[in-house]
Amino acid sequence: MDKKSEPQTQFEKLFGSKTRAKLLKLFFNDPDKSYYVREISREINEQINSVRRELKNLEELGLIKGGEQNNKIYFSANKLYKFCDAFVEIFTNRPGSSAAGKSRTSWWELTLKPIRPLVRALLVVSRVRMGDPGIDLLIVGDNSGGQLTEWAASVEKRQGRELKYVIMTAEDFRYRANVKDKFMSDILDSGPMVVIDDEKVLAKR
Repeated sequence: MDKKSEPQTQFEKLFGSKTRAKLLKLFFNDPDKSYYVREISREINEQINSVRRELKNLEELGLIKGGEQNNKIYFSANKLYKFCDAFVEIFTNRPGSSAAGKSRTSWWELTLKPIRPLVRALLVVSRVRMGDPGIDLLIVGDNSGGQLTEWAASVEKRQGRELKYVIMTAEDFRYRANVKDKFMSDILDSGPMVVIDDEKVLAKR
């Protein structure tokens, strides 16, 4: 067997189909880039019907996201997906958990700067792990002036998709974490990416 083709064949066996393996490599080789369907078909040299079928599967699994731009549906890697870093590492020669993870955390911290004094905690949650209806973000802080809601709306625009998020006060956050109610336990047990935890709730677990 040709050594160059061997890794791709292994990926095909692992992910169930040649088209799916090619799509994952395309998206996670450059998680910041988006493609429309016909462009994807050309890039990976696969039939468009097969591409559409696998795009639907990957979107339902939460690995990729789709959004409309200029009357075309574009797809890209879902950087909020819990195992995004691992897929980056698998499909590139770049380290995922150290480089991509740090990059994602830095992105959130930079985005939070305008409202940082109002925020006590921010958890980025994997909805795939929790199932529907899960959430993407848990925002803890002072939303009395509506700034946290406005910030969440701005993040939706940057992400190019609707986000499911919950905003709660620091007092409510502490209480629900301490009594271990189901909603909070599901979030904390899902292994969220912790951007801010001023309340040190996760440190106590």
